[in-house]
Amino acid sequence: EGAQLDLGSSPSINRSCVQGWTGQLGGIGNIGDDPQFTDSLGPDGVPGTVDDDRRPRPGSPCNDAGANAAVPVGLAVDLDGRARLLDDPASPDVGAGTPPIVAMGAYESPGTASCPEDLDGRGLVGFGDILVVIASWGPCGACEADLNLDGEVGFAEIIAVISAWGPCP
Repeated sequence: EGAQLDLGSSPSINRSCVQGWTGQLGGIGNIGDDPQFTDSLGPDGVPGTVDDDRRPRPGSPCNDAGANAAVPVGLAVDLDGRARLLDDPASPDVGAGTPPIVAMGAYESPGTASCPEDLDGRGLVGFGDILVVIASWGPCGACEADLNLDGEVGFAEIIAVISAWGPCP
C-alpha cells in the first residue's frame, strides 16, 4: 500500500483500487484486486514509463465501481475524451450512484466505448488498433483484443478492425 500511496498527509481514500489493499488505512469502497490494466508495463516492459497503458480492460474490477457523486461538476469525460459514465457490461455495478457508474481511476474502459474495435482508446479505429491486435496475437483468456470472443486473437480481429476503420460513432 505504502509504495502506491503518498501517506504523508493522512489522506482519505475512498472508492479506489490499490493492489494488495489491506484495509488498514480505512475508507469505503476500496478494493485490493488486480486492476487488470490493458498493459501496465507497456511495450518496453518497464513500469512507470510513458508507454504504460493503465486503461482498465473490460471486466476490470475498477469498471462501474467508482462513485458518481465524486466526479467533479463539469468533468464529463475521462483522459481519452470518453464519457465518464459508461457502462461496462462485463463488470457488475458495484459503485455508488445510479448506473451507469463511473470507473475507478482516470479512464473508462476502452471496451465500453461505442466501438469495441477502438482498442487503443483514441476514439477512432485505425493503425494503432491493428498494432494492438498484432501485439496480442495468439491465444488469450479475456483480452480486449479478442473481438470475436473465441479465446484467440488472429486474422478475424484484423478484419474486424479494418471493417470498422474510421471515427467511432
